[in-house]
Amino acid sequence: MKSTMLLSAALMASSALAAPLVDNVALSQDNSRKVKITYTLTGEQAIVTVDIQTNGVSIGEANLTHFAGDVNRVVQPSKDGSDIRTAYWYPDRAWSDHKVDSATAVVTAWATNAPPDYMVVDLTDGDKTYYTSVDCLPGGAGLSNDLYRTERMVFRKIPARGVTWRMGSPLDEDGRFDDEKPHLVTLTRDYWFGVFPVTMAQHKRVMNDNSNVAPSVCFFTNLSSYATRPFQGAGPKDLFDTYIPAFQARTRGTLFTVPTEAQWEYAARAGVGTSLTTGKNLINVKTDVQLNELGRYGANHSAADSDSVTASIRENDDSSGTSKVGVFKANRWGIYDIHGNVHNICSDRYTADYDGDMDSVVTDPEGGDPASCSEFVARGGCWGYRGVNYASYCRLACRRSIANDVSKAVTFRHFGYRLCLEIE
Repeated sequence: MKSTMLLSAALMASSALAAPLVDNVALSQDNSRKVKITYTLTGEQAIVTVDIQTNGVSIGEANLTHFAGDVNRVVQPSKDGSDIRTAYWYPDRAWSDHKVDSATAVVTAWATNAPPDYMVVDLTDGDKTYYTSVDCLPGGAGLSNDLYRTERMVFRKIPARGVTWRMGSPLDEDGRFDDEKPHLVTLTRDYWFGVFPVTMAQHKRVMNDNSNVAPSVCFFTNLSSYATRPFQGAGPKDLFDTYIPAFQARTRGTLFTVPTEAQWEYAARAGVGTSLTTGKNLINVKTDVQLNELGRYGANHSAADSDSVTASIRENDDSSGTSKVGVFKANRWGIYDIHGNVHNICSDRYTADYDGDMDSVVTDPEGGDPASCSEFVARGGCWGYRGVNYASYCRLACRRSIANDVSKAVTFRHFGYRLCLEIE
């Protein structure tokens, strides 16, 4: 009897792990030109995406921006394959002046632990949708649409599962500091990583703050100036005690948090071992022209020639202070503002040395309990005046620390945060 029960459990487990399968795909069009796509899904629940093809060739992801129904989201399967799932495509909005007569629909089911490359969180209701490319994002114009800096948040899938890589900086890297010891790290999971730092508008949306008042440590006072710039003023205590719980609640309990230091550096590097995301190294540790295309830092904005942190900060002037997120060059995985704007707080306790020696491998390193840490690690460059943020502070391996002390809130103006979610 016992063995029979075990066999039954094994069969149930095997059945539960059945791969998602799409079948019975059909495409039709009504007089309004709205296209109806039907399909069946069996096996496991899956993320479903649709491509439209003519003569076996995709019409292009930029034309796939207006869908509704059972598409670009997690879809539940039918037990016996009899339940029809329906998606709608609106070619008049996305592919105008083209005939759909010869078009076919290609429906793809992605396992939820192996999703497409992009996830979007709607900050109004916490809904999550998924896309194969930023060109597919609703509304058109991809990431240049400010909707994704204000009302929605875009995440990139980072392919990290099972990868062993060298974290830190080479001993001969110009501008390096002693706390950047090179060492091997293995990450065991892929994860979602915010393509931008959290903006002021996104932060206010999550915190249900409808006022036009910026945090006291922000240099900008009106919403038109600060909405699409990164949130300034994130101290660890408020971040871990208030902001992250609020975001998790907004997304119905999804365990978003800030990345570990290793997750941040792996996503930032996108496969490069140099000091910059371009595959190049700094040529000047104080003022480097290479950073002009990569991020807002101490020497490439209007406050750069003064030691005053408030010098030349002007409302409605994007050459002053922090910059709008996503206007500088992204890394190879489409992650922006790695080399400047605001330091990103990580979940690790800051220590001056990494665990292990240079040749040992550390698996999924992570820091301490936020309640007991006095200092946390922050990564990435920042906009600060030149004495605070030379080019050397913008290198991929550079580490900063931030005190878990609200009495030091004036220093938080150089810090913000970026969200992360492990893919189970």
